[in-house]
Amino acid sequence: MQLEGNFDEFLINIKVHDKKVYTSATPNMDYISGSNRRCLDDAIAQYKDITSDMLHDSAWEEVMACIPDAPQKNCITIIDIARAGKATKEMVDYIREKQIVKNALS
Repeated sequence: MQLEGNFDEFLINIKVHDKKVYTSATPNMDYISGSNRRCLDDAIAQYKDITSDMLHDSAWEEVMACIPDAPQKNCITIIDIARAGKATKEMVDYIREKQIVKNALS
């Protein structure tokens, strides 16, 4: 598979050690990307009038409501937290995949 584009600059700025990728470039902390700015703007617009206690209580109530359906479940998983936070199916699948890989490598 041949990728298009020049990745020299990208490759110069990363290193791989113990199956982990690290950047060797110094980040510009005075800059925020357009996509990050949009995400922040969306989150601020959505949650600006909600306190952290309200978010916590809402997520807790939603997860606790599911426990009667699964009484053997005595803990809240990261997937439960993501779903309570209205994560998309794609995000839940991504988290699940990361957890499976993490467990397989440990």
